[in-house]
Amino acid sequence: MGRYLFAFTIYESLSSQLASLILGICTGLSFAFVCCSIIFSIAQKRLLIRGVPIHSLEFVRSLLHYLSSVCFLSPSIANFCFVVAWRNTSNFEVQFHHRCKLDIDLVWSITYSLCDHVSRPWGVWVTLAIIRIFLSMIVLVSLMHSQISRILS
Repeated sequence: MGRYLFAFTIYESLSSQLASLILGICTGLSFAFVCCSIIFSIAQKRLLIRGVPIHSLEFVRSLLHYLSSVCFLSPSIANFCFVVAWRNTSNFEVQFHHRCKLDIDLVWSITYSLCDHVSRPWGVWVTLAIIRIFLSMIVLVSLMHSQISRILS
């Protein structure tokens, strides 16, 4: 979240600022949904004693996990879309050959100065975007696996 919001302060174009702000909010929401789910887990016993049906609690926790997963995966997919969409853009801020550093996310790889000497091929950015989606999916699948194992035991 922090890297997206930091990138927001560097970008000058409205579209770039909007992209980084939305992705920062999305990652923040993912964290918030996980925190709410943890709070529900901690308070579950008290809520059951007060008459809240177990099915309602499980539904809310499942919904929070689902929303967190969507908000966690969305920036990875958006990053891939930006890599494709910004390939031939006229906006100097987002052009690949003006990036000073290589990073797993194109949006947050912005720096205060534009570099002309360090040019990474477009294929490298595409590869990194795909790797990021793949790693995000691995994290989500492992979390779902651990939840299913916990429910079954």
